[in-house]
Amino acid sequence: MTETQGEAALSPLMPFVLERTFTRTIDTIADTLGQYGDGPSIQAAIDLVGRYQLAGLLMAPKHRGQGGPRSQSSE
Repeated sequence: MTETQGEAALSPLMPFVLERTFTRTIDTIADTLGQYGDGPSIQAAIDLVGRYQLAGLLMAPKHRGQGGPRSQSSE
């Protein structure tokens, strides 16, 4: 783990972000189960959720200087 990753992991914002991320994932899975009645459709929908959620997480800036609100200077 790099120093920046450790710093982000210890951020006081992390509990909120993780809680919301996983709550929304659970909500999406529950909605999927209610929407589709057959196994193949459920599996395909869950696969899509995982694919796009992971893609979004992988594209998130890893360091403060690589995008996002913290990288913008107020000077």
